[in-house]
Amino acid sequence: YVPVPAERQNFYQLGIRQQINSRLRLDVSRYIKTIRNFSDDAQLLTTAIVFPVAIAGADIRGTEVRLDLLPVRGWSAYASYANARATITTPLTGGIFLGTDVESLFEPGKHAADQDERNEAQWGITYLHRSGAWGSLVGRFDSGLPTEFDATDLVEADARVLAQVDTTRMRTKPRTLLNVIGGIDLWRETPHPVTVQLGVNNLFNRLYLYNFHSAFSGTHIGRPREVVGRVVFHFTTK
Repeated sequence: YVPVPAERQNFYQLGIRQQINSRLRLDVSRYIKTIRNFSDDAQLLTTAIVFPVAIAGADIRGTEVRLDLLPVRGWSAYASYANARATITTPLTGGIFLGTDVESLFEPGKHAADQDERNEAQWGITYLHRSGAWGSLVGRFDSGLPTEFDATDLVEADARVLAQVDTTRMRTKPRTLLNVIGGIDLWRETPHPVTVQLGVNNLFNRLYLYNFHSAFSGTHIGRPREVVGRVVFHFTTK
């Protein structure tokens, strides 16, 4: 165990916003973040227990683009894309280190960070009816996070999990997920309106990985299809 030193950051961001016409708006931003004594969490073996750790440095930089369609007859939409690169500079400089997966992190060097997601895209479309009913379809694409494993890990892994790992790129495989959600606002003109919502996440019940044998986070499987309902009661005074 080594005490975890305080993290120090330098963060720079530049962005522009352009109204293309009365309905379209474009946002572009570029950011650079350099970190000394980068803070992270290390998982205790295969348990849900995590400990804080610090790494000598990190460099995170990327570009984000977003296009918004402002409401047109009840319809609105957006699409966004992010390209980023995140690296860490070892060695570890503080925290509790258990297990064998972090041995290489005690040596000086550069590695892809757990959050090194090179390409991300999101999009969504929403319709709002004058009655107060609305519905949304939302999609997300992720190009995959870096993995760390050896031959033994591949032999021991479940075949369904292994099918989601790109052993050539050393990353989890890309994934595209769709969610739908709808709702309605009831008794909007009264002091006690009620909002009812119902949604389905991971619409096509796709098996996917957040990460695989990460030195800090282990292996995490994405959530299967789930149906989510929500009722909100509003109390206002007039």
